[in-house]
Amino acid sequence: MPRIEFRENGIFDSLTGAPTFRFFRSQLEREIALRKRSTEPLSIVTIFVSRPVDDGEVFLLNQGILRVSRNEDFYCRASENGFWICLRSDALGATKASDRILKSCTHIFEQISEYGIIEKNDFKIPYIHSEIHEYHGGISLEKFIEQIDKKFFAL
Repeated sequence: MPRIEFRENGIFDSLTGAPTFRFFRSQLEREIALRKRSTEPLSIVTIFVSRPVDDGEVFLLNQGILRVSRNEDFYCRASENGFWICLRSDALGATKASDRILKSCTHIFEQISEYGIIEKNDFKIPYIHSEIHEYHGGISLEKFIEQIDKKFFAL
């Protein structure tokens, strides 16, 4: 598996500028601690390009996420071809957010294709996949991440 390059001590991904998983994890720890004191829901949306042709597709996916992210949301580049987005929302709200993100990403790819920004004659909009993972409490941060990892990297 090719490795992801980072800058600024591994806080930001050099291709997309997205925070890395290390930064995301520290934010997620704080959010889970807040869940223990409140009844606010928490969900993670995982989103990725199933078979990226090049780094440009991952960069564009990041741009689609940024266009529709709310201030209280945070995300990271979690793998070579995907991102995790943390939302203060239940699974229903996360599903709506996921739909917005997918539409935003698809729109960016359509624009790239329509205006011929990419010089590929056979450019096709890639398949973008997403999953919703709601935190229900009662499990550790490590266990929650492990559950998401199993699904995210199995696809």
